[in-house]
Amino acid sequence: MNWWMVAGGTMALICAAGHAIAGRRIFYQPIKSDLRSELLVGAFAGMWRIITINFTVSAIALVALSTGGHGNAVAWLVAVQFAGYAAIYLVISLRLISVEP
Repeated sequence: MNWWMVAGGTMALICAAGHAIAGRRIFYQPIKSDLRSELLVGAFAGMWRIITINFTVSAIALVALSTGGHGNAVAWLVAVQFAGYAAIYLVISLRLISVEP
């Protein structure tokens, strides 16, 4: 049993639940209500659900595969995936900071 993967998967499950439950009220509903186009509302809703599902499946994979021999490959895959998210959010954040109102 790889306890680091169990701990990481458990924390990831907590984050996924926070994204799905608290994030819906804090971020999803206000953003969705501000969108004027039905196309944008649909794209935003789909994106939100895909991200929630991705977070949850990644967390479950970490916990489920913590006992097997292929856990390290899964852990690296999940780590690279979330590093990619971090890089994308960093670039977006830096671009938003440089935009003058």
